[in-house]
Parts: sequence; structure tokens; C-alpha cells
Amino acid sequence: MRFYQTAARVVGLKNGWYHKHFDLPASPAQTVTLEDAAPISGYYRLEIYARAVQGQIGSGREWAQALCLFNPIYVEATRG
Repeated sequence: MRFYQTAARVVGLKNGWYHKHFDLPASPAQTVTLEDAAPISGYYRLEIYARAVQGQIGSGREWAQALCLFNPIYVEATRG
């Protein structure tokens, strides 16, 4: 998957709710790792948005800026 030279915001969702986000610089290759200190059974999903121009108002999650919406990944938490 190729993202064009634009900074991006990665939003992680946990069971449909906001979990965390982080910003990526404009770069041709990135590795994304989503960790959870309190895992529970359910699903995680990532959304990637182009960053708005500085000074523009918005949450960073506007549909017009969407670059990629990933399918959910289902997990089962185990105690070990």
C-alpha cells in the first residue's frame, strides 16, 4: 500500500470506540504497532487520515481526509 507524501493520523479503535491515535510524518515506509495494556476480547480496527493543513480546525478524523479504513481484527484475551 502506498501513501502519498502527506503526513497522516492513525486512529485505533477498540470495539468501535476510540482507543488511541498517533501521527506519522510524510515518509514512503512506516511500520505501525498497536499495543493495549488492558486487552479484552473483541476487535481492533485502524483508520488512517491525511493530516489537515496546520491551522485548519478539525479532529483529524474527517471523512474527506480518509486514506484507508481497515477491516476489524478480532482477538480473544487470555489470562496466562
